Amino acid sequence: MAHYTAISRLEHSAKTWRRFDNFRFFAGERTAPIVAAEFPKACVAFPIAWVENDGSYEPIALLGLQETENLFVDPRHRWIGTYTPAHFRTQPFRLIQTDEDRLTLGVREDLGLILDSAAGNPFFNEQGELSEALQPVVDMLRKLEANRAATQRATQALKDADLLEPWNIAPTVNGQQLKLGGLYRLSQQKLNSVDAETLADLRDKGALAMAYCQQISQQLIQRLEMLHEQRAKSKIKQSSHPLDQGGFGLGDDDGISFGGMASNDDE
Repeated sequence: MAHYTAISRLEHSAKTWRRFDNFRFFAGERTAPIVAAEFPKACVAFPIAWVENDGSYEPIALLGLQETENLFVDPRHRWIGTYTPAHFRTQPFRLIQTDEDRLTLGVREDLGLILDSAAGNPFFNEQGELSEALQPVVDMLRKLEANRAATQRATQALKDADLLEPWNIAPTVNGQQLKLGGLYRLSQQKLNSVDAETLADLRDKGALAMAYCQQISQQLIQRLEMLHEQRAKSKIKQSSHPLDQGGFGLGDDDGISFGGMASNDDE
């Protein structure tokens, strides 16, 4: 699990940070947390599921079929999907809880994006306040966190209505069926029998829209199978014809943005 360190003037005033220019850091991350605002674009890009953490459920993007496999990062470390989860695009930053149960800005220092020199963007300005480069990041993370809270409420509504069920996926990988456990999906059968009052409550909390998006995304398991097969064939070809390892590129997104990647706000 990624570790985030709280940013402080004492620890980070003399350090700088830089934006990532490729997705190699995330090539082994099979899942990514997402929020409700991302569902409309995410559901046509990759499968969406819920996972259980300490009794609560969290929506995630399923990006691979095997451990440490992200099928949306190609051999040149480019993102090849139509949508990139905001979880990746906000790296190396995230809002984390302090001992006082408050949110503060945290940073991952294991990605090689934090520098002990002045070559990057400063964390603080001369007045000891967050730098001009960092303030937009904080603003976007606050927006994300607010939507995360709404996502949790909507997910809880689905759980309370008993609409989440285990999703027993058995994709074909390397010619064999592979069982993926620990995933949950929306139960279509139970949704069809929900009474009008509960349905209205789900609609008002945004849970119904999330449910429909998750249902749409379920068919994209076949896309993961196809991407895995293409990658396997590519590795065979690489053994005799290595790919050009030239320049990097980043795909366009229409969601929450950071680091110059074109997007619209997910509100």
